[in-house]
Amino acid sequence: MFLKSFQITALMLMSFSVAQAQQPIYWSTTQPDCGSYKSLQLSNGNYVCEVYGIFPWFTAGAGWKTSIRTAAPNSNAVAVIYAYYDGSGKPEALDVNYVGGSGVTSGKTGFGAALYANEPSQLDLLGLPAEAPNYSQTDASGTIVVEFQCPDASTCSQATAQLIYSALPSQLWSLSIPIVWNADLAAVWSSWGFYEKGQQNLSFVISNGANAAQTYAVTVFDSLGNTSTVATPSIPSGGNYAQLLDTFLGAKIPDGLFKITVAGGGYSAFEALQFNAGSATTLVVFPEGSATLITKDSVNNALPRLSVMDEVVPHIDRRK
Repeated sequence: MFLKSFQITALMLMSFSVAQAQQPIYWSTTQPDCGSYKSLQLSNGNYVCEVYGIFPWFTAGAGWKTSIRTAAPNSNAVAVIYAYYDGSGKPEALDVNYVGGSGVTSGKTGFGAALYANEPSQLDLLGLPAEAPNYSQTDASGTIVVEFQCPDASTCSQATAQLIYSALPSQLWSLSIPIVWNADLAAVWSSWGFYEKGQQNLSFVISNGANAAQTYAVTVFDSLGNTSTVATPSIPSGGNYAQLLDTFLGAKIPDGLFKITVAGGGYSAFEALQFNAGSATTLVVFPEGSATLITKDSVNNALPRLSVMDEVVPHIDRRK
């Protein structure tokens, strides 16, 4: 769940053996002013600022592949740490491949790497360890939480990441999903879509960022002002719910253009995808209403702090 502490450490995730000369310096030797970000003292005695974000949904295996791309800002080195959770909010062990690294990392619930300034990186999520090496039968799905550790608040403010879905060659498209930052979690989300039976449809994902299970009201407004509202099943803290809109609404779904809103009793992240026959696109989603006014203290607590992630994260040498 997003308000509980993550049960991962750098030592649990990976075995590191990296020469000090290869280590990007992503920390400060003195405690920086982290502003609205959290601060943390590392095990080496130095300090970092921390910023968190979430990808509401990933899928890997059974023909699906998820990749996460990021790069360090041009100002400083950073460390990036990923944690994987299944649909119920529990840590999920995956096989992953760090592009240009030493091969597949198997059966871990997270991954981390330090990046030099301007260094790009890509992590490919392959699927469940039991499905190796083909990962062809069962897909793993859930939520990914991302943490950046930086030497100062300015560097953290420049950090970003994107997630890319693909199912090539069966689906001739790929979709890029932006990260939802800790400060951008909201209680009400909206988007727009178009429905045409057998041709156009929308899928949506709700990721529960509250510290308790939540039920969300999904409301669709058609172009004539008619509304239909259906409640989701209860979503565990840290869990998510993904569904096609016509499956979710059934006969209540309107033809044509519509607006969709998702409202719950706590912070959440939201994602919407539009499908049109053999093509697909990511839709813009936006927070709505006074429920999105989050105080600084709430921002600091809306996603979990990786308080145990105080080990130094190494650089992964990709030179051949």
